[in-house]
Amino acid sequence: MTIGQKIFQAIELFSTEVPHFDRFKNAFRNTLIDNGAPKENAEQMAAIAAETLGDLDEVDYHLGMAHIITFHTEFERAAGGNPEALQAMHKYMSYYLDFSELQPTAAAN
Repeated sequence: MTIGQKIFQAIELFSTEVPHFDRFKNAFRNTLIDNGAPKENAEQMAAIAAETLGDLDEVDYHLGMAHIITFHTEFERAAGGNPEALQAMHKYMSYYLDFSELQPTAAAN
């Protein structure tokens, strides 16, 4: 499974309910670490992503994650310019966009 797929799958696990909240954080963190990101960066990024996704009014967590990656300054600082962490986010965004493009539109249903 690719890094993008692993992050996508972690977001699919997201819920504010226990134990899903911690499963998301662990899966997200471990995926970043597996990609070569330092543990400290990965832990901070996972915590910020989980907290921010939990505060969303909407339930499209993938769109929320895309927003976090693009606009959340604390998340960017947590990545610390680490190439592996940034690469993992790029791979997730690419996977997410490819996946979204393949989904049938509401008009087609």
